[in-house]
Amino acid sequence: MKKRSTRLSLIERALIERDWHQTAIVAQIHALCGNNSQGMVEAAGRVLFVVLAAVVADDHQLDSDDLNLIHQTLIAMHDQVDDPEISSTRRACIICGLQAAERIIPLLQRCSLVSAACKLKEKLKKSHILLEDFNDLIDFDQRRPINQDQLQFF
Repeated sequence: MKKRSTRLSLIERALIERDWHQTAIVAQIHALCGNNSQGMVEAAGRVLFVVLAAVVADDHQLDSDDLNLIHQTLIAMHDQVDDPEISSTRRACIICGLQAAERIIPLLQRCSLVSAACKLKEKLKKSHILLEDFNDLIDFDQRRPINQDQLQFF
């Protein structure tokens, strides 16, 4: 009996990449005009997780203004996650974070983005993504500590 490899095939990786790009579009729609708070947090969180994981994989400079905007977005998502009403301030912050992610994406290697999207998919099979998972990617503690590491984003 042939043992199945744990490595994803090229087709599986391509499908994960396609799904992630669709999630990025959904995140923008939710942020711009959606009324589903949880959907907005989930979609934005998936986009930001993949971008941050790819930033780390590509060893980019972490002190950029865009990464600081993403950090502020994570704080806004933290505040939004259990609130069914989307405040205009949080919506604006999440939009800014997604726009910052869009500016970072062209600087990243495609293989890093795909690998990060695959990492996210595998992680979601086992558990939810927590705020702690973002802090594990990039040490935001120097900017503003977020210590509610049991908060579940998606």
